[in-house]
Amino acid sequence: MLLRVSVPRNSRATAYCAFDGKGRVELRQGDHVTITASQYPFPTVMSTNTEWFDSVSRTLQWNTRAATQKGFESKSGSQAASVDGDEPEWDIDTDSACYASEDGSIAASPLRRQMSLLGM
Repeated sequence: MLLRVSVPRNSRATAYCAFDGKGRVELRQGDHVTITASQYPFPTVMSTNTEWFDSVSRTLQWNTRAATQKGFESKSGSQAASVDGDEPEWDIDTDSACYASEDGSIAASPLRRQMSLLGM
């Protein structure tokens, strides 16, 4: 079996070819790659029909959950909400691009500074 992939001479663009996901090689106009089947096939053993998909899923961690994280403990060593049922305290940073800074002005926000550098 022989397969030849070529980039036409009148093509307006080039193409790229990668082998086993390693570095790419640019194919310019008129270049070609010839792919042939080996005279000596390499046998592979698959225990199940879905072995390849299982391997990819395991490697990319599809449909898996990470280990459960520990809960946040405050400085006093207790959980965010106490046993009494008190509401947890929230530490909200109001000095951001969304809210006014502590002095009441939004001019000092990082977003405003970046926009002023762009002349907006």
